[in-house]
Amino acid sequence: MFSFDEYGQAVGATVSGIPFRQHNVANGYDIRLQRFEIGLAYWYVSDRGIIWAQSDLEALSIYLSRIA
Repeated sequence: MFSFDEYGQAVGATVSGIPFRQHNVANGYDIRLQRFEIGLAYWYVSDRGIIWAQSDLEALSIYLSRIA
């Protein structure tokens, strides 16, 4: 079961009860970067692919380093 807020972000839990969350990473570059979390695992998704990073700032840096 999950729900969305007015910004398209989602929170919920899997059938087995593992919590998950998807939220937009705020930035001043008009980059659409979303962080997906399930349990203790997390990753970022963008129009330049999946990004594995330790923080939102690192994910934005990796995004900007990729050729469009």
